[in-house]
Amino acid sequence: MIAVFAIGQVQAQGLAIAVKAGTMGPGVDIAYPLGDKLVLRAGGSFLNLSRTHTEVADDITVQFDADVSLGSFSGLIDFHPFEGSFRLTAGAYMDNREATANGKPITEYDLDGKIFQPERLGSLTATLKYDQAVSPYLGIGFGDMTHGRRLGFLFDMGVIYTGEPTFEMDGTGMIAQTAAWAETMQEGLKTFTWMPVVSLGLSIRLQ
Repeated sequence: MIAVFAIGQVQAQGLAIAVKAGTMGPGVDIAYPLGDKLVLRAGGSFLNLSRTHTEVADDITVQFDADVSLGSFSGLIDFHPFEGSFRLTAGAYMDNREATANGKPITEYDLDGKIFQPERLGSLTATLKYDQAVSPYLGIGFGDMTHGRRLGFLFDMGVIYTGEPTFEMDGTGMIAQTAAWAETMQEGLKTFTWMPVVSLGLSIRLQ
């Protein structure tokens, strides 16, 4: 009974949580030791950004709206080969990454005395997204959440294999024909199958 209680205490002391921020957005990790060199880590990161900008060119005002949505859950294994801060990390991310941009004239346009209203000029929407649901991850890092000091700093750097992204464009009105550039853009994105991941964090081991 005493031995079981002692083992439970040691395991509880190794459980740790961390807050972090990086290229995947702000998030939280939970870590649990599987021995002196292995640590099981699970986490989630989320980021949503929206921006609106207006640009005036050739006597016409164009409004641009952009939205970026990043959300992921990760399952990782940290291997500390020297039982210190340095670690090798492997695992996978289940995530959703999508960016949308829309541009539309909001003022009329005078072309050689002929007036075109914004509704007739139309709008253009572009969407970039990754359809792969599970993305393998490889990386290195510094910081041991479950051993050593109770408070610690974390640094992670690695790559995710995301697969080929999908690029789509949809247009209305007079500028609808611009959407035909989507095929050219898709062809140029075929090599963008890897995404760099960098993050910094602060961890605390629970007792």
